[in-house]
Amino acid sequence: MFRFNPGLEKRVFPKGNSYNPKHCDGSKLNVSGLIGLSSFVLNAENERCKAKKIIENLAELNKKRKEADKKHLDWFSEKFKKGTFDVMTGKQFENEVRISKSCIVHLLNHIADIDNKEMIRDYKTILENSEFVEKVELDASKDKKNYGKKLGRGVLYYRYYNSSWNGLDLIIHMEVMKNGYEQPYTFSIKK
Repeated sequence: MFRFNPGLEKRVFPKGNSYNPKHCDGSKLNVSGLIGLSSFVLNAENERCKAKKIIENLAELNKKRKEADKKHLDWFSEKFKKGTFDVMTGKQFENEVRISKSCIVHLLNHIADIDNKEMIRDYKTILENSEFVEKVELDASKDKKNYGKKLGRGVLYYRYYNSSWNGLDLIIHMEVMKNGYEQPYTFSIKK
């Protein structure tokens, strides 16, 4: 079990280790001699197989999300070289809006559905068609976990906008930065 490199293989345990359930492939589990415990053992092994399947599905979904994020980041990087950003203005915005690679990373990280990550490519249309809703100050009592990080990044307050994409109603969370510009942080789908 310890004759492999977990970092290189990106696995905690090697395939076929003793922690994996052995009979998820349909092979038979021999419970003869376990009088009174056979149904308990079979149920436990069945639950382990279900858990293994769930973990494998989640790992595959996470892999697909990372691949989609990389595809969209590469698309943005082709348009804007490192250290540059796209600038937008509009009467609905209080300041100019800047979209940088780090901004795209934040947006992608907040979109769970792989198909909806495609909205990143339409960020200009989404922002151009947005309408201002409200301004919200940073509040240390409501956001104890991230308040210091936001201040450290230079966030002064938030502005929220309504917009839409592919028939989905969106709320745009815009950070207003101390350097005098706004940047989108999240495109949330209204429920």
